[in-house]
Amino acid sequence: HHHHLFTTSWTELRNVSLPRGTKVTLYHAEQLRRANGTACLTDCEGDQNATVYYPFGGAADTLVAAGGESENLGPRFTYHGYQYVQLEGLPSGFTPTLNTVVGVVVHSDVPQTAFVDFPSNTRATTLAKVFDAVVNSLQNNMHSVQSDCPTRERVGWTGKNEWQQDDWENC
Repeated sequence: HHHHLFTTSWTELRNVSLPRGTKVTLYHAEQLRRANGTACLTDCEGDQNATVYYPFGGAADTLVAAGGESENLGPRFTYHGYQYVQLEGLPSGFTPTLNTVVGVVVHSDVPQTAFVDFPSNTRATTLAKVFDAVVNSLQNNMHSVQSDCPTRERVGWTGKNEWQQDDWENC
């Protein structure tokens, strides 16, 4: 499953009917392995597109089905920074859809204070996408405590964000 933007969220399986005890593992990644399209969770085995190294193997959630007609499965008390999610452990014959695999985007409830209205042309469309990416990046790092990176450095322990406080407040 692919999010159109890098996001901070958790992934839920919604309205699914799985046999009791079915374990589904969700692997969250920023990029895919070039060789086989699977979630890149470590050093991508030297793939040329590998730009990220995960010393701890990336983020994974294991969900266990209670069984029954319909249930929602998802982690609690966590979020992950990712663009791709890979599902493993689904029973044969179960095909996930965009309605059953849902990313629940989460960040602090901070109002957006900067807006830009670009004219309608190709160059302006590109600038609008850059602006949207900046807003998305800032929101991805707002979780009560500002973070540096929602995948590997989710706490503000380095003090870097205090230096950027004025930038955060004016976005």
